[in-house]
Amino acid sequence: MTWKKKVPMLMWLTAGVICAFACGCSSPEDKAHELYETALFEEKQFNYEHAKDLYFKILSEYSETETAQKADQGLKRLELKKEQAKIVYEHIIKTKPMTQEAADAQEALKQLELAE
Repeated sequence: MTWKKKVPMLMWLTAGVICAFACGCSSPEDKAHELYETALFEEKQFNYEHAKDLYFKILSEYSETETAQKADQGLKRLELKKEQAKIVYEHIIKTKPMTQEAADAQEALKQLELAE
């Protein structure tokens, strides 16, 4: 086989090895951290349900990692936000009955309760 034929084969082999290393050699901590970063992003975008799902996934699949502790804190943070929202909605309903704002708060409160 001439060198002109060997070079493309070596390039493909090298690319395959690099791909296999990049895709298959992530540690559980790396995978958990990636999910955690995504959960934080979702939380910042107010997509709390998806953030919650990701935190639970970290806890169930990567419980042995340090990131699992952060995921647990993330779940607690989401629960606190939920409790704070309930307090605000209840206050609006109580102090501004018969307004559109109270109706919106009532609907939001109903959605929070359904999500439990």
